Amino acid sequence: MNNNGECPINIRYTYDRKSAFFSLGITISPENWDKKECFPIQQKVPNFREISRIIYQKEDEIDTLINDYFKKNRFYPSTDVLKKLYNNEEIFENKNEGELLIVDLLKEYISALKNEEDMSVNTIKIFNTCRVHFENFEKSLKTKFFVEDINKELLIQYQTYLRKKDLQTSSINKYIKFFKIFLNQFLIERKEFKVNTSFKNVKSNPPAPKDKPDVLTEQEVEDLKGMVYWEEVIDTDNKTRTYYSLTEQEKQIGRMFLFQCYTGISFADLLQITYYDIRFPKLEQVKRIQKMYDEFDQYEEEDVVEEDENKEKNKMIEGCVIAFERQKTDNSCIIPLFGTAVELLIVQNMGIGGWEMSRLLKTESERITFLKQILGKKDKSIREGNSKRQIFPKITNQYYNRGIKKIFQKLNLDNTIELKFDNAKKTRVLKSKWELITSHTARRTYISLNINKGIGIDTIMRTTGHNNFETLRIYVKQSQQSIYDEFMKVIQN
Repeated sequence: MNNNGECPINIRYTYDRKSAFFSLGITISPENWDKKECFPIQQKVPNFREISRIIYQKEDEIDTLINDYFKKNRFYPSTDVLKKLYNNEEIFENKNEGELLIVDLLKEYISALKNEEDMSVNTIKIFNTCRVHFENFEKSLKTKFFVEDINKELLIQYQTYLRKKDLQTSSINKYIKFFKIFLNQFLIERKEFKVNTSFKNVKSNPPAPKDKPDVLTEQEVEDLKGMVYWEEVIDTDNKTRTYYSLTEQEKQIGRMFLFQCYTGISFADLLQITYYDIRFPKLEQVKRIQKMYDEFDQYEEEDVVEEDENKEKNKMIEGCVIAFERQKTDNSCIIPLFGTAVELLIVQNMGIGGWEMSRLLKTESERITFLKQILGKKDKSIREGNSKRQIFPKITNQYYNRGIKKIFQKLNLDNTIELKFDNAKKTRVLKSKWELITSHTARRTYISLNINKGIGIDTIMRTTGHNNFETLRIYVKQSQQSIYDEFMKVIQN
């Protein structure tokens, strides 16, 4: 504020939580400034039109500098770069590329990623961790690496350093992969630097095949179902009943986890799916859905003999599916819903009384028809603003995982498992199974159980949204008995 009680007008540019100010050479009294609109108050400023013209002119000038820089580099300038552009000074990019430090360029790349709308926070965290590791790698060698130093040998050295850090193979591969992305996308494609591309020949080390010790067996899923449905588990061998007491929050978490086990949906997608994602396609008109229903074959006709069950399936006119795009990959998923999955949606809308109602619905057609009627009423409630679109409540992943562990601890899932970590020390540790269970356990369980049932990998991939068969290959583990049964299908003695 000057001696006349007036303040200067500046244009502020903010990038990566840093601000640069550009003076207009104009001062104004604070009471004549609209803080909400960030503009002079027309009724109080005599020379309003002249001040407005200067403001708009300066905004256009700075916007032009920013947009021209973005068109050339495909990311926005930092505050220091914009100041240099404004003052017609030489900027960082005009230096000889051989003089540029790799770490400085990696920092610049990360800053650029933060301004991309579709860039996930997790991806930026990985790049940041990769940068920290590379800086520590330089410190261990007491040197700094420049663009001209990039080659296959440098990346191999960095890879060797990561191995000595006692990191898991999967983590090492991840950091090497992201470092190569930085070199390709930023230095070669955006900056158009002449980089030695031999680094592309550095291969990742394939991790040793691992068991998935947290995957639930079919019986464990059934025990969880009994616990959530009736708060009791029946030991089929000893014919004994064990009763459990769950809080309402634990029951909700248990239902959500069960829904994941029967659909393979990830936790992130579980919280995002809405009632409008549930659809009831005509099976005769949608051949792909019909094929998926035939392949999964998960109808639960407990009180119907097999012959009547087949008749029931042939009578079905409509199916029930969830159709949505995965949060992580934007891949389209179509998941057919059956028996328990449909019942869980009924209970989610009707409360605990839904269990009793679902028990009265003996056939799949009855369950689907009843759910359709419920969602019709739900749609009206949503349109009237009395209900939310999301099916399941919003809770944090940490709270959800704690709740799941507590449920399975109550279920006495305490069989001890020895874990071997894939690192330099080959660390081993003993854990109870309930300690290993997370939200992702349900997705793994869904894949494993359906593969064991003989459902095709291509069908499962359409429901899970996976792009690559290799991702699912670790679940394809056949026992001696399953191999024997497979051969007996085709070999006739």
